[in-house]
Parts: sequence; structure tokens; C-alpha cells
Amino acid sequence: MHADCLRDFTIAKHLGFNGSFLGVIPTGGGYDLAKLLPYKQIIKDRKIILIKGYQNVFGRAINVIKAIESIYVDYPSFEFVVFGAHQATMSYVINNSLPFKVYGRNDLSHDELLQLMGKSLLYIGNNISDGMPNTLLEAIIMGAFPIQSNPGNASSEIIEDGVNGFLIQDSEDIEDIKVKVSNALGDINLIESAYIHNLHLANQKLNYNVNKAKINLLYDTVLKCE
Repeated sequence: MHADCLRDFTIAKHLGFNGSFLGVIPTGGGYDLAKLLPYKQIIKDRKIILIKGYQNVFGRAINVIKAIESIYVDYPSFEFVVFGAHQATMSYVINNSLPFKVYGRNDLSHDELLQLMGKSLLYIGNNISDGMPNTLLEAIIMGAFPIQSNPGNASSEIIEDGVNGFLIQDSEDIEDIKVKVSNALGDINLIESAYIHNLHLANQKLNYNVNKAKINLLYDTVLKCE
């Protein structure tokens, strides 16, 4: 077995798996970091707060929007952008006359989303059930400061709370989400140090060229077991 987070291996063992564990490798093997470098703006030029718009059985985007709704007027130089929005999210923004830019589920290509992340100062994703979110990894490689929910402690495998991002421990706690967003926007030193931390993390764990060697070794190990 291999997985995109250690948590899933722990669950598999609990469910009776007793085979070999071949390690944690991100879905798809990672990212071509050199190719994406031109999309990344320097921190001082980033003026977008990016919100994942999933609002369904597991997604809790509206709680993030409610948290920001009470503070966005304090940050007039920032643009608040919601991507991948379900209809419930879009309806909430419209019905409450919020001046947020909203992209629906199919409005952005993957490449366009990565470019948007490369212009974003913060990325916020909130849900009640998830593995290792691909959008979290993409925010990290594009240099956006991540604020991410942590169901099952998967996100904590890559975010050290208060060091290279913030963890949302209760996806329904609107006040706590508001505090985390305000704290991040009020601490540019934290954002800059997290940017450097996540740059190293991306090179070590999310670099496709690094993970390619790990994947080749994984297959060699499986072949030797036959």
C-alpha cells in the first residue's frame, strides 16, 4: 500500500491491513515546480484572498465566507475570490450582496487556478471530511499562505499550525476562522517565513522530479516481492 497521507495507512491498519506500506506520495506524483515558477508573484504584490467554494455534504465554504463577511471592509486593498463554487456558495454571495468574485465549478482550468494561486496571499479551504487536499498542496507550491481544515489530522501532516499555515480544527466555528484570517493578514512576517518554509517543503515532498524516483523505487520493491 501507498497513500497520499499517513492517516490513511493508520486507518487501513485499523481495518485489518497487514501488508507492506510503501510510503506517502502525493496524488499524481507531485508538480513540475520549475514550470510553475513564472506564475508566482512576490509576497508584497499579492492582493488576493482565495477561498475554496465547495459547499456540499462535506464542504463548508459558506462558513468561511460568513467569517470574512464581517471583516472584509477592514481590508480594502484586497480582492476576495471564491473558486470551484457550488450553487449554494454562489447564492449566498449574491443574496448577501458581497463584493466577492466567484468562479463556479467549471469556470477555471487547472492551469488558470494555479495562476490565481500564484497571485494569492492567503488560501482558505474548509470541509468536514477529506484526505490530503490537492488544492492545499497546490496553494503551498504556489506560495499562498494556507488556512485549511484538518479532519482526521491529514492536513496537519503538511501544515505545522502557526508556522507554515493555520489549521482549522472545527469547520463549523465561524469565529475561529475569522480570527485565523485576521491573524494571518496582520502578520506579514509570518506569511513571509511560511513562504520560505513551504518552498523547502514543496521541493522535498511535492516536487514531481523528486517523487518520480520514489515511485520508481516503489515499483521495483513490488516487483521484487513477486
